[in-house]
Amino acid sequence: MRWLSRAGDGDRVPGVADIALAIGLAGYVVFDALTSGTWPEPRGVSALLGGSAAVALAWRRIYPVGSAVACLALLSSVALFVGPFQAGSSVIVALMAVWSAAAHGRRPWVTVSAVLCFAAAMGAGALWPGGVYSAAWVLIVLALPLGGGLTLRRLRRRQQDLEESSRAAEQAHEAAIAQERLRIARELHDIISHGLGFMVLQAGVADRLLKEQPEQAREALASIRRSGAEAVDELGRLLSLVRAEPEASREPQPTLADIERLASEARATGLDVLVERRGNLGAASPAVELNAYRVVQEGLTNAAKHAPGAPVRIVLTQTPTFVQVEVTHTAGSRGRPAEMRSTHLGLAGLRERVALFGGDFDAGAEPDGGWHLRATFPIELA
Repeated sequence: MRWLSRAGDGDRVPGVADIALAIGLAGYVVFDALTSGTWPEPRGVSALLGGSAAVALAWRRIYPVGSAVACLALLSSVALFVGPFQAGSSVIVALMAVWSAAAHGRRPWVTVSAVLCFAAAMGAGALWPGGVYSAAWVLIVLALPLGGGLTLRRLRRRQQDLEESSRAAEQAHEAAIAQERLRIARELHDIISHGLGFMVLQAGVADRLLKEQPEQAREALASIRRSGAEAVDELGRLLSLVRAEPEASREPQPTLADIERLASEARATGLDVLVERRGNLGAASPAVELNAYRVVQEGLTNAAKHAPGAPVRIVLTQTPTFVQVEVTHTAGSRGRPAEMRSTHLGLAGLRERVALFGGDFDAGAEPDGGWHLRATFPIELA
């Protein structure tokens, strides 16, 4: 029966330490039964049954419940068929058997039942009213290892549950980052494809104008140089994410110019969205604008999910050295803090995006109970 064995234990042979312990304890029991008056007559039978009970402890780690049942059954046989006894060596054997079964066994109720049967056998082997005292004494003595073992088993199970939950959360976090990396790779793939196509067109224009209009040809070549440099940068980011070829998309990738359209879609869902622009937008690379757009998109999604009806403020800031997007909203019409109630997998993806460009990302609660997302992307100057 599988419930007699220890959960997750694949060994079927006792360890050296358990064998040595069982043999040593069995020798002590046999010596005690043959030389002292605490075991009943005939002493040879008591020594045989008591020593066998101690030998059963060799399997206390592999079959803790089975070992305890066998051990208590052999000791009960001494009380029922040989005579009542109160040997100290038998107490040690019973304590160890009950502790091992309670701490490591699959079915605690079997261990409890075995203890009750053992107490009843010890009481039945004695005369009235001594049998009642003997049964009560057995229950009192074995209550400590039984309770302690069950408590340890419960704490160990709780620790295992916490570790499994932690591993599951870590795996989900890694899976979310991997999916976000694939999505970023597809987007960068589209940007690189567009840039290379533009370079091919500009090269054709430069070839036609090289002799007749050299100034315009030089402008076309300069445009090719800029587009090529951007394509090389984006290609390096793409290769740092994945090696497999991503699936290309036929739709144009969004930029910061599409933020207003995104805000209009959010207003249609009931959000009160205000867009504020600071600085001269439009000088950043397409990849930076795309990922800044994704930050705003995630912020609006979070606001619609956790703070419906709340005022949302989008701030787009650009200087010669960086582009910053910020999305903030209050607690919402439900009157509760508009925090991220999910597993923060969306935040993990955003951090991955921003870190790819060497930027800074911050997300957290506002003093009024709202939430903010802020991402800053550096601009590489030519």
